[in-house]
Amino acid sequence: MYIRNFFAQQEFEVIKAECALLRTSVGSERRACARQRLGVMVAETNLVHRAFMNDRVAHRLGEIVGQETLMPADVPVEYRVYPEGSAMDWHQDVALYKTPQYELVFTLENTSDSQVRGVAFPKS
Repeated sequence: MYIRNFFAQQEFEVIKAECALLRTSVGSERRACARQRLGVMVAETNLVHRAFMNDRVAHRLGEIVGQETLMPADVPVEYRVYPEGSAMDWHQDVALYKTPQYELVFTLENTSDSQVRGVAFPKS
């Protein structure tokens, strides 16, 4: 599912400005499914982490996916950059918990040749 304008414009601009600061810290990633991708783990104290990992965002996502109670996870927030020619191979994420989780991919901008694709699985 792709949701446009998840945040209000002012919130988006604040997040985007903070991500510009994070961009100075990105380094090469060496994961098997990603090629030429750059990234950095976002500290829990960082504004970007706090912007996504909170009850307000969990509640909004819960409404969107039809789940009454969602909670922010305890997994790290990552900031990634996909330069032209970089890619992530098609893959299935490994389940981290017994209860299925949702993963949020937030796109600030896409000025490269990359495309975001995903598959939604029916509720079991």
